[in-house]
Amino acid sequence: MKIFFTILVFTTLSFSQKLPTKENSYIAKVGNVFISEEEFVTRFEFSPALHRKSSSVEYDKREFLISLIAEKLLSQQAQRIGLNDSSFYDGFSDIHKMLLRDELYRKEISQKVQLSEKEIQQGIREATKEIFLSYFFCEREEDAQFLYLQLKNNKILEIDSSFAVFTDTITVVWGEAEPSIEKTAYTTPIGTTSPPVFAGNGFYIIQPKKNQRSDYYSSLPPQSLRKQVEKILHTRKEKEYFEKYLQQFLKNKIGYSKPEIFTTLAKTLSEIFPHDTTSETLFTSENIHTAKQKLSLSLQDTFVVFQNKYWSLEYVIEKLREKKFFLSPAKNSYQIIGNQLHTYITVLVQQELLAEEAKNQKLDTSSAIKKKITMWYDAALATKLQMLLKNQNIDIEKYIVALAEQEGVETYDERIKNIEVTPIPMMTFRILGFGGRMFEVPFLEKHIEWIGIDTGKKIVP
Repeated sequence: MKIFFTILVFTTLSFSQKLPTKENSYIAKVGNVFISEEEFVTRFEFSPALHRKSSSVEYDKREFLISLIAEKLLSQQAQRIGLNDSSFYDGFSDIHKMLLRDELYRKEISQKVQLSEKEIQQGIREATKEIFLSYFFCEREEDAQFLYLQLKNNKILEIDSSFAVFTDTITVVWGEAEPSIEKTAYTTPIGTTSPPVFAGNGFYIIQPKKNQRSDYYSSLPPQSLRKQVEKILHTRKEKEYFEKYLQQFLKNKIGYSKPEIFTTLAKTLSEIFPHDTTSETLFTSENIHTAKQKLSLSLQDTFVVFQNKYWSLEYVIEKLREKKFFLSPAKNSYQIIGNQLHTYITVLVQQELLAEEAKNQKLDTSSAIKKKITMWYDAALATKLQMLLKNQNIDIEKYIVALAEQEGVETYDERIKNIEVTPIPMMTFRILGFGGRMFEVPFLEKHIEWIGIDTGKKIVP
């Protein structure tokens, strides 16, 4: 597809020194799209400043705005010429779903976490002391129960060869131990023995020996101590809510894969991956090509079915590449690969179900999520159009100025000057609810040369 453009002799661009009363949160208008102060500040502060050379923040702000205007012009043009087709949405859907899952996490989990004053005060009291204790560890619950009765009754231990126990001493520091261990350590009186408590991959019996002052927590100012305690308590309660929600949400939801096709994929991957790896091995594009060749006759077969959806073998293979499926260091066999594959597919299915739940709750209609989706959508469309222009050897800067003259651009200088931004740029990853991470904001391609193209008028002041 060829794209043609014409540089107009006269410009339809204008700018305003006075803000319109109804759009007083906007700093620019590009065609029929407004650039908000919120989007500008967020993207300016969370974007890497690879091309910022000036010591003047005002100069950097102006350059960034010019590039952002260019992105909006390209995005609108991409929509007009139909680049937002089904193939675009297929690629963009992952970003959309990640944002939806993150919004669901906030609604169902993080926003529901509340701390009482009683919890905070108890946390502060416990944080200022440490517990020195001895413990016994057993993998099997029956062994731990037997040992507990022996210790409780002060009996001499009678242990046969089948009994496995490990014992040691440790100092429990509040906020650092497994919550179940910590709770038992702080609630079991000194000199007594606790019942078995499950943690990690086994059962612990605890015998507190003495309390001692925590040098770290005791040295903190009261406000700093409170903040630190609140942070730890909030994180723990959020994890607890997360586990409960996920357990309830996945209840009665069934997904399955035919053993034959699952085993075939696992065996094929075992042939592709090294059999003895000392480091993580990534599923690459080359692996993809080899796997598809070996499985060419089965690519359209159904691999996994859940709810009202099904994924083909080819779809799953592509997902493994997109989600960076890798093998941990091991002597790989198809059984080992099969176990890792099972875990990976299970997580992918769970994430798909959670995204569907967010859609069912209409979370994509909230203003907060709409803003995020629109920001990423515009950036993705602009990138797609730029790739097309480059492939056709079209001068992108001239193309942008033609769009600017055609669509019209207004900037609201007073508000731009009054915007305060952090001069230190950050490239920030965002850890998403229900797993995954992404950049906080999409990368903004630098486009400022179009402003200097002579069309008879100054496009942006």
